[in-house]
Amino acid sequence: MARKFTVRPAGEDPLALPRVELPSLRDLVMDDPHPPSRGQTCGWEGCEAIVGAPYAGQPALSRGYCPRCRHPFDFTPRLRPGDLLGDQYRVVGCVGYGGLGWVYLAEDTQLDDQPVAIKGLINNEDEAALRTAVEERRYLTMLDHPGIVRIINYVTQPDPRDDGALTGYIVMEFVGGMTLAQIKDHIADAVTPYDGPRLYEHILAYGCLVLRAVGYLHGEKLLYCDLKPSNVMHYEDRIKVIDLGAVWRLGQRDGGPPVITEAFAAPEVLARGASALTERHDLFGVGRTLEELSDQATRQAQRPPGLGAESYRRVLARATADDPERRFGSAAEMSEQLWGVLREIHSLRLGREQPEPSTLFAPTSALLDSSLGRIPGLERWLEGDPRPLLASGLPRPEQVPLGLPVPFPDPADPGATALRDSASLCLDASDAMPTRMRLAFQRAALTYLSDTTERPDGLLRSLEKVRRRLRGDPDQPWLSTVCG
Repeated sequence: MARKFTVRPAGEDPLALPRVELPSLRDLVMDDPHPPSRGQTCGWEGCEAIVGAPYAGQPALSRGYCPRCRHPFDFTPRLRPGDLLGDQYRVVGCVGYGGLGWVYLAEDTQLDDQPVAIKGLINNEDEAALRTAVEERRYLTMLDHPGIVRIINYVTQPDPRDDGALTGYIVMEFVGGMTLAQIKDHIADAVTPYDGPRLYEHILAYGCLVLRAVGYLHGEKLLYCDLKPSNVMHYEDRIKVIDLGAVWRLGQRDGGPPVITEAFAAPEVLARGASALTERHDLFGVGRTLEELSDQATRQAQRPPGLGAESYRRVLARATADDPERRFGSAAEMSEQLWGVLREIHSLRLGREQPEPSTLFAPTSALLDSSLGRIPGLERWLEGDPRPLLASGLPRPEQVPLGLPVPFPDPADPGATALRDSASLCLDASDAMPTRMRLAFQRAALTYLSDTTERPDGLLRSLEKVRRRLRGDPDQPWLSTVCG
């Protein structure tokens, strides 16, 4: 399927993606739809057997019974070319197979044959439950974000193969492009433009753009739940999250088990199910998706320059940490870090700095490296100092704390107001304070005592506690500067 697409190089902007083009949507229609080559998990709740997979040299079966629970399965398309769904959508043909069955290209006969995508719903066994599911998910038609596929309608249709039982379908805008699962194959095969040093910039751009969509869902109190390469489409020079079938309301406690893919699901969700679903589960899925792409980059020419690879590794290590508290706290926070790594790799590749104001730190009050290589002052020559002619440029120890950048207060921190009120700062930095507040209090103490040569023992002990506390969180890139 990916061979039908033309992929052109990206523009020069760091977030620019290669351009994926398709001559005609009808080129995607399969002449002879076949079931998935590796089979599918049994559709009966609680059964995890694989059905429809090739066995003993025999081809995969399109229909049959689960060998474990005897639940029937059928991978043949329920809709055929020419079928009219909901008296409005004329089926053109199958274009792919997803976790919920076949995806069809259709034409909206009431809107000048505009192309739409049609996909099956989860529950087709109970007509009452199906109608309830359709009504409960109507809110998805209200979502409006350029990075999320638009849901147009939900319809039901009697299935003549199943005694007229109702089958439910989602009608979506049609997005003609390649999924990141197909892009992954391009990376593995080093297909242009995924064969050079800009590859990691494209991968990080995918992450930043996907996080915009995920962050929008979180703002609507929704969890995506099933983020993986096959659920993200790269079309033209943009991306869309294309499958909303697994969307879950934040805090929802009923509705059966969540729809997840084990390889991309957070450990706590695998262990405890829906009760463990939070925004951090989605962020784990974004991290694993990027990891799937970059793991295919085995050629040296595809590797990022300099320390870019280490920065990338660290940001993914945090996104996919087993402990959810060690992950990023929000899509915006993770996107900020990905964007920083993207800019680093972009600058290293071009060999020139591309500075940008930080959203995390205030501008520094001093340049700690401003004296590197500076010729010593006249007093050195008059006093006959035996040290080397050129000064090391290293600042004095007491200058370092006051020259480090100051983190902006987190608006979500209950102590943010106190941090903004300089009159409230004092030397009493208790262990109960959030780390950023402790640093602000101690910085105030250092400023107050900057003209003295001694520091109170209590302040030094408090600063050492903060240093140890921060060094215990090596996945936050900015801490390497603070901790030394």
